[in-house]
Amino acid sequence: MNQDELYINTEWSSDTEEESNRVLGDYLPRDLHGVTRQLAMSSDDHVDGTTRIALGLTPPQLDTVAAFSDPDGKRRGEIDAWAHKQVLRIIRSHCLRGGLPVSGCSTLEELVGVLKTELASGKKSAMPSWYKPSDKQFGPRRIGYYSCACQGCWKSEGPDTEPFPRCAGCMVPHYCSTDCQKADWKARHKHMCKKGKKQR
Repeated sequence: MNQDELYINTEWSSDTEEESNRVLGDYLPRDLHGVTRQLAMSSDDHVDGTTRIALGLTPPQLDTVAAFSDPDGKRRGEIDAWAHKQVLRIIRSHCLRGGLPVSGCSTLEELVGVLKTELASGKKSAMPSWYKPSDKQFGPRRIGYYSCACQGCWKSEGPDTEPFPRCAGCMVPHYCSTDCQKADWKARHKHMCKKGKKQR
């Protein structure tokens, strides 16, 4: 899968996640790889609306994820930094699909904080009134929240936001603001918009 396909395929597919987990298994501690595998196996929960509190993760599993984080990057070499990014992406993706508000969370510590808060409350985060789950069974469909597609922006939809608008051309990436849309257009989206429109 090339970079264009990765960008255009913004819906996190189980095939992509399975491949990522297979490769990650070579670089992650066994207990952390177990957490990412558990999330991959429960990805269908988001589709049928049975997402569990804190994605079904236990406090020891959340502690494992938190222990892997290294905000200053002092412990990590190049491979560890890559693995760290993949774990961050997997967990953030599942939080968004599961309806957890993670806007602004750019580190594993912040994501673990959101999950621990939900676990302590004993109930799932409420969905906003504008959220309407898709009734489609197959193909692209809305499951959970979208995050801003602009690189470097960590904002995502949540109970306190309106739904993010999509690119009017290809209807694939979502943006939190016109500033992010303009920045992403200049940086990369203008090269991929036509391809995205053809794939829809």
